[in-house]
Amino acid sequence: MFFGLCIGVVSSIIQSASFFCSRRFVMKHHSSAALLLHAHLLIMFFSLITVGVLWRYVHIDFSGRFLWYLLLLCVSASFGSYCFFQTLNEIEASRTGSLMGLKIITLTAMNCLICRQLPSLMQYCAVLLASAAAVGMNFSGVKISLKGGIFLFLTLIGYSLSDIAGTVVSASVSGSGSDLVNAFAGISFGYVAMGFFTSAGFVKIKFSMEKLRDSIPYAACWYAAMLLLFTSFVLLGVVYGSIIQAFRGFFSVGIGFFISCWYSAELEPPVSRAVWIRRGIMTLLMVMSAVIYNWK
Repeated sequence: MFFGLCIGVVSSIIQSASFFCSRRFVMKHHSSAALLLHAHLLIMFFSLITVGVLWRYVHIDFSGRFLWYLLLLCVSASFGSYCFFQTLNEIEASRTGSLMGLKIITLTAMNCLICRQLPSLMQYCAVLLASAAAVGMNFSGVKISLKGGIFLFLTLIGYSLSDIAGTVVSASVSGSGSDLVNAFAGISFGYVAMGFFTSAGFVKIKFSMEKLRDSIPYAACWYAAMLLLFTSFVLLGVVYGSIIQAFRGFFSVGIGFFISCWYSAELEPPVSRAVWIRRGIMTLLMVMSAVIYNWK
């Protein structure tokens, strides 16, 4: 369990770092679509290596259900990633990382509408707490624009759907005798399909070696974070793994503070110490909402 906890924490740190890597790319090249296409091309390359190594040990059930959720994963994850990069144009990466905790609201709504599962009283409380934290985060720096709020909402929708689809895709992999190997193979296979899916975008956006090179930090961080995240899910379970993932908000705020003070004021605009404290408090509320939501 301790190893799974450490893996989950490392995943949160790397995922927080990927937020700043993506913001740096978008600020330099002014194109969220270019980052989406070039990064997914790299992630597909990483995933092909993983699938090539693990293919002989696993079996994938290519049923109609599997193919449907694989398509949903490709569409929703690509859509969520694009909207996320657009969000980073409007909101600092440190705040965006914390606001991703609002995903419990969209997951709750999807459980009600799609799965017909009504939330418990504790889950209602968690949703209200996350909403309050989001309002507080809005006043911890420059006011969040309407455009930024819309793209954040669309990001949460896309990533929530991809979480559901990714879980089904990973569960369709068997045969290795190891849940860890199955999870690695499943998520990697999903990213291979996603890479082919998004590559069609190069018809309209010109491929660039410079942009491919500049997308390496984000692609490497994101793929590593996803592998470690699914490893954490295998070792701890999805519930506790999700709680650990919520701590990425703390790391996002911490990394943002470091970058603002000692690295790049353009990448993370400087704000007062009081604002950083307020962001930390709002992030704590986000983490608490994740814990309460998964409370049994």
